[in-house]
Amino acid sequence: MRMISHAIMMVRKNIKSYMLLSVTVLISFTVMLVYLIYTDSNIYNKYRGILGSDEEIIITGTSEGQSRELNMFIDQIENIDNTHYYFISELLVDNNIEGQQCEAIVLPKYVWGLFEGEDDENGYLYNTRVDIAGKKEIRLKNDEAIVSKAEYDYLEKTQGEEKYISLTFFEREGFGEFTKKYKVVDKYEIPDGEYRNPIECSVGDPVYISDGYVLEKCASESRHIVIKTDNPEMVLQLIENLGMPRTSAYMHINEAIKEKNIVVKNKYIIAMVLFVLLGVNLYSSFLNALSERKFEIGVKRALGAGKGSIMLQFLTEGLFVMFMNVVVAVISSATIMMAYKYFKYVTDGYVYVIYLSKQSAILYCMFTFFLSLLFSLIFAYKSSCVEVIKYLKEEL
Repeated sequence: MRMISHAIMMVRKNIKSYMLLSVTVLISFTVMLVYLIYTDSNIYNKYRGILGSDEEIIITGTSEGQSRELNMFIDQIENIDNTHYYFISELLVDNNIEGQQCEAIVLPKYVWGLFEGEDDENGYLYNTRVDIAGKKEIRLKNDEAIVSKAEYDYLEKTQGEEKYISLTFFEREGFGEFTKKYKVVDKYEIPDGEYRNPIECSVGDPVYISDGYVLEKCASESRHIVIKTDNPEMVLQLIENLGMPRTSAYMHINEAIKEKNIVVKNKYIIAMVLFVLLGVNLYSSFLNALSERKFEIGVKRALGAGKGSIMLQFLTEGLFVMFMNVVVAVISSATIMMAYKYFKYVTDGYVYVIYLSKQSAILYCMFTFFLSLLFSLIFAYKSSCVEVIKYLKEEL
């Protein structure tokens, strides 16, 4: 502790020479960290919707005129190993909450995972899991329904513990309508939290049911197939050949991985270039700082200080100066990126997420640690090589 206090005192005493040394170090450390954060943030913001998506999930759809394509698709997908699928049908219905309309999404009685197709700010299609009380699997009876959290809370407030919802269905070709009552057994979470107010909105959040009867009586607005496969390339190629729409993160995830690998390679190249350039400058700067303190070293040696004591002092000073540069560089980099985030929001209205990957953080820590340790050791070693008697004679 005494050695550290003494080193800090000597740094303050020789602040001018250390400030000159720190200019290049601070700029280099800041540029390095800003580059790492900027490249990581760009990839994260570009692919943030799909990076958390399951590449094994593919959603495709069918319309009334695609029955032939659908039959061909089902026949061929049955031959792809480790591939499972189920159908979802969407019906436009009226419900009993303030005269709302909503979509009734008809599921099978057992679903191994519920997903919805989404697209992000960059137009990339991906799938998000619909969170139903944290459960991946869904089992529904004919008289049961799952509603959104907002609708569930409203029904709980108005009906109490036993919650029911009535849906009015419209039969095919205008043959009439009928109403069925369902017991609400669970609620789902919307990823972005943008629920529709059950009282103020004329169109409500979707209601999930499982009811074969309504599928026989009513015409579907649309029909989707949710596929989970270990062979996404084969399934996607089949969908493309049949001219069917698709929602999948598989290709975009591969694109993100390729771009990420290129960026990682560039990071190491830039780190090596900065290491060499900064190393040359640091060596020269440390020697200049040392030349101004040869008299001080000579006096300490004359008073009985050993080489080890001198080396330890200059090693501690070098590490302290480099550590302070790292701290200031981190603060400066964070400030620069926060300013950039604010600029993106003001100019584009875009909520830019600042992100630093674990790999980049480790690279930066290794870069600053080894650079600091190496040149502090060189600084300390050079301080012990001062020819004391010769230098004191020259000074006198």
